[in-house]
Formats: sequence, structure tokens, C-alpha cells
Amino acid sequence: MRIPEVPVKPIGSMFLIVVFLLALVATCIPTNLASSPHSNEATKLRVALFPYLPFTNDETNEALRARLESEFETTCPDVDLELRKFDYNDDFYDPYWVAGLLKSETDIVEIDTMLLGALLDMEAIAPWPDPRLAADAHQIAVEAGRYQGHLYAIPHWMCGHFIVSQYESVTTSRSLQELIAALEGLNTQRPNLVGDLVGSWNAPAIYLDAWADTRSEQEISSAVGLPLDPVVLRSLSDFAAQGFTNGKNPCTNGDYHYNNDAAVAFGKGMADSLFGYSERLFYSVRAGADPTTLHITSVPLGEGTDPLWFVDSLVLRVYPEPDDALPTAERERYAGEIRKKLAAAQSFVAYLNNSRTFEWIHTSEDLGAGSPARYLIPASRSAFRARAFSGDPIMQQILPLLDRGTFFPRFNLPGVRRGMESAIRDSWSKN
Repeated sequence: MRIPEVPVKPIGSMFLIVVFLLALVATCIPTNLASSPHSNEATKLRVALFPYLPFTNDETNEALRARLESEFETTCPDVDLELRKFDYNDDFYDPYWVAGLLKSETDIVEIDTMLLGALLDMEAIAPWPDPRLAADAHQIAVEAGRYQGHLYAIPHWMCGHFIVSQYESVTTSRSLQELIAALEGLNTQRPNLVGDLVGSWNAPAIYLDAWADTRSEQEISSAVGLPLDPVVLRSLSDFAAQGFTNGKNPCTNGDYHYNNDAAVAFGKGMADSLFGYSERLFYSVRAGADPTTLHITSVPLGEGTDPLWFVDSLVLRVYPEPDDALPTAERERYAGEIRKKLAAAQSFVAYLNNSRTFEWIHTSEDLGAGSPARYLIPASRSAFRARAFSGDPIMQQILPLLDRGTFFPRFNLPGVRRGMESAIRDSWSKN
């Protein structure tokens, strides 16, 4: 259902910059600076983070949420962080749902930048006043959140399509044909490939990745829409065929959709390779895979192996400008409240993108002893210098890939993804 758009007058950029710079301090920014009768109260900061994180038996990741809240509030005691509960039923890939959150006074929402264009069209997000918030991020991730000279999204995580195998010959392949030859050359009794290739977001995203590997000299945004490229469709069909086993293909028939069965099967040694996001390895390692024996790379889906990056980033709601008819004292009080909000928002972004925060999330400290690493990819460069990442063989193989390739298109995909998925599945059914 379409969420009704609430008309909100965007705040003037100069007003936003002024109140932000007045609050700019190095670490935790004090927010109780405004001349307001509420100046002794903690500033409420409402944040909705992506819920799609590896978990154990608690799908709400409640321990993670609780630690983020308590740790941040200990660092910034004058901020009351209200972190939305992690709920896999929340549709963070519906731009109207996300816009509804932002227009109902959620200050920060974590989005996939594939939604950026739709949120800009709805005037649901404001540019971050200071681009230095993203100074530590990988350049590709920064550019994914930049539009017309303004930074609208601060990078948090990066994500891509990988292939993982115990056989190095698989991950040294530099084209789809090399990959297929390597998989078939193993000549084992196991399926060549396990992974999820279906879904109204998955299938178009995989198609776009294959398009980037085949048409790397062209602008990726030109691949969004119909009709689809027949050469790329042929490559996808050849790749998908590697999942056939016992007369069926669980990679394309939905058996591996909305579950972790493919990652678990790979972890139990029941397949020669795993296709998917790096965080799927959480479930593979939990099922028995030894991460020190695994090889990982960006999956080649065409004539090359250029990564196409999802970028999960933090966007800021639009704060309305104060009414010109208000008395000066009221306008100043409102400006003070916005200054506190912006200070709190910057402090939270800095905390979330701090190397130590990345480190304990990566090592699953919130899940207790014996839990595997989450294998999420920080968008921060400095995070990879922390011990948990510098000593992790999987993450060190991913690191050199982060400055290659490009990011997913930020416009038009939400509206055409279902048509693209239908065309992709039709092409598979004919092969």
C-alpha cells in the first residue's frame, strides 16, 4: 500500500549548515547548548537501522540493539537514543515505507542507496551538512550517497555478490566461462553451486552485476529497464545452470529463497561453491566450514569480474524551517532544538562508524562466546586496520576488492524491478 506523502517544506540549506556548524565538536557533541526551557532534558534521537543482519536464534537481534543503545548513551549521556527494534518484517526496500518513517520524525534511517533517487523525489531526506562525516569511507561508497554535489547518505556497510569455495581455482576465475570450467573441472559428486538467484530484488541485482561484468565500459544506470540484454541473460542462464542437482535447481526454484539453507549446505561440505553475500558465511561457519580454508572473490558473471556494490548508508530526515511568523524567541528555540538533533545525529554516525563498534559487531560479541563472525563489510577504511579484521582471512581477501567496480544505480530500479525479474525468470524457463 502506498504510504501517503506528508507535505513538508524542506529546511533551508544555509539554516541547516549554520545550526550544524555551531554544534561541531570532535567526539560526542554536547546537545544541551540551546537556550530552551528543555535544555536539561536529553535530546531524543530516533534511528532505524537495517534489520538484515546475521543472528543466532533471536531474529530480533535484541542483544545487538541493546548494546548499541547503552554504549552510545554512555558515551553521549545527553542523548536519548531510540533505536527501532530489528524486525525482518519491516520493508526497508519499500521507498514509500522508508519515507513514511522519515516523515514521522525518525531522524536517521539506514537505507540501501538503490532507494536514494526515490527518496530524493519524495523530498524525504536532507543532505548531511558536513561531508567530513564520510571522510573515512571507501570512495565508491561515498559516491553512492552523493548527488549533485551534496552528500545525502553516510556509508555504513558495503555488500556484493561473491563466490566462495575451498578450491582456489574457482575464485581465481576472471570470467564466467573460466568459472564454469573450474567448477566442472572439479568433477565431484556435489553440486557445483548453491545460492539464491530469485526474488524481485535479487534477480534484477544479479542481472545488473552480470551486465557490469559484460558492459563495463558503459554507464550502469542504462541497464535499468526493459528489454533486457540477451547476451547478459544468456550469461545468467549459464551461471544458474551450475546449481542443477538431482534433476532440479534449488538456486532458481525458490528452495534457497528467504532462508539460509544454501549457506548451511555449503558449510556442511555439500557443495563445491557458495554464491551470495559475504555475511552468509556466518551460517556456513556455524554449520562447520573452516574460514581459514576458504577462498572468496567477486563472482564473475560475464566477461569480467567487476564488483557492483550495494551500499547501506545513513540518511537524515528533512527538518522543516521555522515559521517566519513566529516570534524571534520561538524561532531561536526551534533552531536550538534542531542544532541539538544534528549534533546527536553526527555523534551517533561517528559512534556507529567507529572501528571498535565495527569490531564487536563483526566478532558477534553481542551473541556470546562461540558465535561466528558476521562477515559484514564496513564501509570504513580504518575498520580494516582493527585486529578483528586485519587477522580475518575472509575480510582480508575482500579488502582489495573495495576500490574496484562501482555502485548500484540509485534511480528507477524500485519501479521496474518486478518486470525485470519476470523477464529473467522467463529466460531461465526457456533453457
